[in-house]
Amino acid sequence: MRTKLRKTLLMIMLTLWLAGWQTTVFYSQIKSSQANPKSLTKEQWQKDLQYLAKELPHRHKNAFHTVSKEQFERAVAELDAATPSLEEHEILVGLRRIVAMVGDAHTALAPAQTFNRYPLTLYWFGDDLRVLRTIADYKRALGTRVVGIGGLSLSEATAQVNTLVPRETEQFLRYSNVSLTPLAEVLHALKIAPDIGQTQWTFEDATGKRFSLDFKPVPANTKVEWLSTLKEVPLYRQQSDQLMRVKSLPDAQTVYLNLKVYPDADTFRRQLRSRFEIQVKIEWQIFINQVTGYICGK
Repeated sequence: MRTKLRKTLLMIMLTLWLAGWQTTVFYSQIKSSQANPKSLTKEQWQKDLQYLAKELPHRHKNAFHTVSKEQFERAVAELDAATPSLEEHEILVGLRRIVAMVGDAHTALAPAQTFNRYPLTLYWFGDDLRVLRTIADYKRALGTRVVGIGGLSLSEATAQVNTLVPRETEQFLRYSNVSLTPLAEVLHALKIAPDIGQTQWTFEDATGKRFSLDFKPVPANTKVEWLSTLKEVPLYRQQSDQLMRVKSLPDAQTVYLNLKVYPDADTFRRQLRSRFEIQVKIEWQIFINQVTGYICGK
């Protein structure tokens, strides 16, 4: 049965994650290549760095709209000189920092799929970084406020992590840094954590009491039994493997759309029609980009 959705609020939650900065094809190639990673020699890494330094400015519309050419080249030279004494994860993090200097959210280097992570899901609530999920071994941290990582305060640690994120908006910065902060290799490469196999995290509970826990990272691709502060999984985290998800919320007269890629117009219309089996006509639309914070209406 076909109906018309009049004066319907269409909330487009453009959950880009890190993968949203590139195309789906690019990420499928990344995953396949990292399933069986091969170590490179230091000389090969240096050649890759020089290739990046040459091709990024050549392929980008305006690579130096945020960072100067001199600053970019200085960062490349510093990483090139340091490479012989760095571990592979430190080189990867250094490459990501250089790409982030461009200041364009669509120009980024994804973290390696082989990176291990501390069993924490974090989220910013104002200026508070809270623990949404962890595992049974660290359940005391659940729901608390993060105040320190390694030997640094939260603000000091966050400032280091933010060097790996293109600075477009404050909201985008915070959305991205919570994905990078739990990665063991990232914290070690940034000198936030002196030990790649264990890091002390400091928290503050609801009473204002502070305590520290020594976290050990979980190997990549390990299934984790999460403890959560959430009674139910938010829409934006449901069926996260889908590149385009549409869900009708009749009580709210709302259609929820979660995009991880930008489909062409025909694919977009076809997906909506196939999901709802209706002819969709939107007379009033509000598009909200959750990640960048841009709002526009029609």
